[in-house]
Amino acid sequence: MDPKHLGISSRWYPLVEFAIWMRQDVAGQPRYASPAWIQKLAAVQAKTGGIMRLAAHLSGKLVTEVLNGDDGIIKRLDEMKFKRVQLNSTAINGANTHELEKYVESFLCVATKHPGIEIILQRSEETRPLWEGVLAAENLPSNVSILFDESKGMGIVPESWPTAPTQYRVGYAGGIGLGGRDLTKKTLKDILKVGNGQEVWVSMETSMRCTKNGKDFFDIDKCYEVLDVASECSILLHPSFI
Repeated sequence: MDPKHLGISSRWYPLVEFAIWMRQDVAGQPRYASPAWIQKLAAVQAKTGGIMRLAAHLSGKLVTEVLNGDDGIIKRLDEMKFKRVQLNSTAINGANTHELEKYVESFLCVATKHPGIEIILQRSEETRPLWEGVLAAENLPSNVSILFDESKGMGIVPESWPTAPTQYRVGYAGGIGLGGRDLTKKTLKDILKVGNGQEVWVSMETSMRCTKNGKDFFDIDKCYEVLDVASECSILLHPSFI
């Protein structure tokens, strides 16, 4: 995917956020951005004047570093104008999930040091020791958010969507965009209901991929189809020329 395509999409759909999956041991392979590609993306983002919304989804050692209190990657992402960082602290994402509860204080320290970057924790049964400890903090940093994702990035649709709390921002993930246009519309409407009028977000990965010549690609056409459905749900508006 040429980053310029993402810049063009951001120009007309500024509500959209593009999330970049980062994992050092597989960087450059499908789904995982290489450092060179990330630099190209940052250059495009700079030319949009801040319109393009970027998030970094960290996996592997990068997650453990942040949880241990090392904010080096957060600083670099801030310099490249990434506004949100998600920590994929699950075994399938290569993170060290042993004794997650021991990282609560060091994670809170990192979040407190970088109030300008929203930091997202995946909420699932596997990550419970981490998010439960963080949410129990006496002074929860306002930049900490939660992604309801029992699917753990596997594209599995949950039986129901949790109601959005009022104490912190939340997003929803789990097979969104799979199953066709009508199901996508129903899912978005269901999430709007449990959002209770608050600002929430939805995260899609599996449904935004396709296979071309035997290789895994991000599919900008599938991205547009979701935008079209979102327009029908009055979540966003198409440009006037469409």
